[in-house]
Amino acid sequence: GIPITYEQFTAIGMEALVRRLMHRHHHLLASRVCDFLGARKNAVLVHWACAKIRHSFGADDAAIEGLIVRRLSSCPGISYAEIARFAFQNNRAKLAARLLDHETRAADQVPLLMSMGEDEGALVKAMQGGDPDLVYLAILHLQEQRSSTAFMKLIATKPLAASLFARYCRSVDPQLLKSFYYTVERTTDAAYESLREAYEQSDIEKKKRLLRVAAQVLLQHRDTQGVGKAVEEQIRLLEVQVQLAKVMEDDKIIGVSVTDTLFMCIVAGEHKTATKLRTDFKIPDKRFWWTKIKALSSLQNWDALEKFSHEKKSPIGYAPFFEVCFDAGAALEARKYISYISSADEKVRTLMRCGDFREAADAAASAKNPALLAEVQQRCRNPEIEMYVDELRRKLGL
Repeated sequence: GIPITYEQFTAIGMEALVRRLMHRHHHLLASRVCDFLGARKNAVLVHWACAKIRHSFGADDAAIEGLIVRRLSSCPGISYAEIARFAFQNNRAKLAARLLDHETRAADQVPLLMSMGEDEGALVKAMQGGDPDLVYLAILHLQEQRSSTAFMKLIATKPLAASLFARYCRSVDPQLLKSFYYTVERTTDAAYESLREAYEQSDIEKKKRLLRVAAQVLLQHRDTQGVGKAVEEQIRLLEVQVQLAKVMEDDKIIGVSVTDTLFMCIVAGEHKTATKLRTDFKIPDKRFWWTKIKALSSLQNWDALEKFSHEKKSPIGYAPFFEVCFDAGAALEARKYISYISSADEKVRTLMRCGDFREAADAAASAKNPALLAEVQQRCRNPEIEMYVDELRRKLGL
């Protein structure tokens, strides 16, 4: 021990006393002092463990590890990282690695593993810790320490690291991400990155070049051939839009969908181009009719709309003609199409929208539909019409 008076003890304090005992290797006494005073003894145990390592040169690593772990197991929160660092500094790298496995704080494990040259182990511990910042730290350290190819192949074997690396590259260096995907033979992922980059690109030629690169790769794989064909179609559409922009003197048409391109062509009076677009891109009849109806109604070109309605039997019926006219405030134009509506439900509801409840009741009665008659009676709010509906019910035996 150390001879010391009470006055000396109060002068230097408990921490200094424990520190002196440690440095004189009176660890047991220092530990008991801490117990007696109710103080934490982590520092004493760490110092003891380091002293044990210093004086056990040539001893078996497993035996030293077992002894230290048994002694320290009763002290929660002990820093095994500090002991492992001491072991590494004293040329006991294997013992340091074994001790570090007992460290519960990934934030202490990872930097030490990196300084020990255990780069892959540092990455594994960072992923196990679940802290993205630590994983990024380990990834970037690995990137500095290894060749580009070796680094990328290692990252590819660890899904979490690969995902975080992809996110990092996407915001910092998209070309590096594509290089990563090509290196680890994830060519479809590289193609999708080209697509992402293409849609963020404002330069048309660069956009088309990126789309061609993506299409070429996607068409090589059976699972992505459908996407590849869609990308090829997008390239063709982009080329058409570039030409249309020159004719229409409006760049807004570049980059919109096929349907919006068709709409803008009709509005601009480019009807031949619209027809060719319909054929080239195999636009379904129903979509073509809906788009043309909306385009003509936006121009309030009611004559052209009526002429279009007579070209052939409408594949979407005639209620849409009524709707676009009525919604545009052209009620008289809208009424022209009511007689062409074959569906009883649609005819009754269009008549009610026009306020023609008596005609709506007649149409419901002609269809012998009691539910429609009830709907007319409920919505009309007119005693005379309500009586008329009751009379129709009696005549029909409903």
